[in-house]
Amino acid sequence: MKVTDILSETQRSNEKALKKINALNDEIELAKEKGKKPDRAAVAELAKRVKEFERATGMSFVDYEAMRNVSSRDINGMLDRIKTTDLRPGDSQTLIAKEAPRGALLNHILRDIAGQFDDDITNVLSSYLTADRNNRKPNKDEIKVATAAAQRILDLGLQNAYQSKRVGKLEKHSRTYDYDKENPSEYQDEY
Repeated sequence: MKVTDILSETQRSNEKALKKINALNDEIELAKEKGKKPDRAAVAELAKRVKEFERATGMSFVDYEAMRNVSSRDINGMLDRIKTTDLRPGDSQTLIAKEAPRGALLNHILRDIAGQFDDDITNVLSSYLTADRNNRKPNKDEIKVATAAAQRILDLGLQNAYQSKRVGKLEKHSRTYDYDKENPSEYQDEY
């Protein structure tokens, strides 16, 4: 069996599981709308199927749905909204190596400011930024949105606000960190 066959079979299996989960969810919601208690068996079945689905895919059901629905969103509308969003530097205290490439700096900034965009854009950026952790490549729409957001960062000059967080290998050891301020003598006695 070819790898592509295995992947397409897995995709079909995931889609079948999603249909069943959504059907159970609709059944429960319909009962709630009618003012009735949802069937306990349906609730238990839903919880079981969601847990199995999350174990099989390695990601939460909500994240999978968001990733799957990216293509159904209005990407052009998102790109237009990104161009007009006013952004401010985030409050991340994470240091960035001076040797880090420009793309790594932009990804760090995207993580830090993603919440400043509307929910749809934030979800797409989050999916883009976590693609590697979920062992998948970002899709073309995620790349378009991330590229537009990175261009907006460059247009506003936000990367300049993060320059003070870029440190060299030797420089990071000379900095004082919060844990050093708590008990400075505790660490000095060891040396």
